Amino acid sequence: MLVAGLGFLLMLLAGAVPAGAAALYLYVSTGGVDERELMRLSSLGLPFQGLVMIGAVLLLARRSTDGVVEALALRPGRRWWLVALVLPVGVVSDGVVQLAQDLLPWLDRGGLGALDDALLSSGTLGMFLVGLGAVVTAPVSEELLFRGYVYKGLERGWGWAVATLVSGLFFALYHADPLHVVGVLVIGLYLGWLRHLSGSLWTCIAAHALNNLVWVGFTATVGLVPEIPWWVTVCCGLVVFAPMALVRRPRRWTGTPPRSG
Repeated sequence: MLVAGLGFLLMLLAGAVPAGAAALYLYVSTGGVDERELMRLSSLGLPFQGLVMIGAVLLLARRSTDGVVEALALRPGRRWWLVALVLPVGVVSDGVVQLAQDLLPWLDRGGLGALDDALLSSGTLGMFLVGLGAVVTAPVSEELLFRGYVYKGLERGWGWAVATLVSGLFFALYHADPLHVVGVLVIGLYLGWLRHLSGSLWTCIAAHALNNLVWVGFTATVGLVPEIPWWVTVCCGLVVFAPMALVRRPRRWTGTPPRSG
């Protein structure tokens, strides 16, 4: 119980410390706290946040009777080609975000805009910190928590479909602001499906990192994501849906192995 409490406390601190440091800096330097600037500066703490969350999840997983490797599905994966589907999934995610902006124009980009600002206007060091957090520590820490620890517990009691849906929803809500939640939910559902088919967390980490790497590379070199035509979103959705409908997880061997000799 003590270990679990310490793990959850570390997760809370992972988000609170960067935000608190940013708020203190803004208050001392400007005499006030601008919400957009606060979110931008907090984004620079992504590497710290990820490292603390990794430690917290590992503490929680140590309580499992299955052992850390099995509890978090840190076993060798299969069907690695499914990782590439995160590219069209990312397009669908951006398309859904744009649709939400069109339907609900009063919503701003919130955390998405803050990440863009941190990447584009924080200098070389800021770009490095955001890139490190987005491509390395965030994929590892978030997958350990949502497709590792949370998914495993849900799968054991309710099956993989519920585990995929609920862990994806928690993953989306973790990103807080409405537009970010909508886009991340699409990716979270795909990652849960990938976790089910590959049987491993490593494929999820790789797909998450690839998605974020494309965002970092595109934003740093080209700028903000342009408007995506609806037909491109639909085509990418079909590209993703076909494997989801056709690929099945292989059945585990349950028979008696043949005797030798």
